[in-house]
Amino acid sequence: MDNWAPKWLRREFIRDEKLDPDVPMWEPRQNFVARGESTTNRRVACFQLDGVPIAKRFYWLVFEAQDVDICAQDPGHEVDLWIFANMRTHIEIWLGHIPMAKALGLGQLRLDGPSSEIKAFHKWFCLSHFAEDGQRLTAAS
Repeated sequence: MDNWAPKWLRREFIRDEKLDPDVPMWEPRQNFVARGESTTNRRVACFQLDGVPIAKRFYWLVFEAQDVDICAQDPGHEVDLWIFANMRTHIEIWLGHIPMAKALGLGQLRLDGPSSEIKAFHKWFCLSHFAEDGQRLTAAS
């Protein structure tokens, strides 16, 4: 199933009517918790996503101790890192269709915050478990 899904459903994930930020927002949270990561200071990352209904345009990830909260409404904390992208681009990065470095270079993904937070983003933002197949399939097309 893991091999079949990326090959046959990869275009389904990026169809306009299928673009939904809920799923890729869970991946960093699950990865952070599964790796046993922790933080001593609260860190807040806010995603601003274009190309989705206004109710799904903003997501906040609040990193505290050994957990990450996902908020669809402003939690009221100061934001340490802002992430700007079109929803399609966000999903394509998450699925491994577009390398993050390429999206950053083309201005399709923008990170705004202190350099330490931008550097940390590359550690905690994780790709889908389908990303390796997505990268391979994208290279082959």
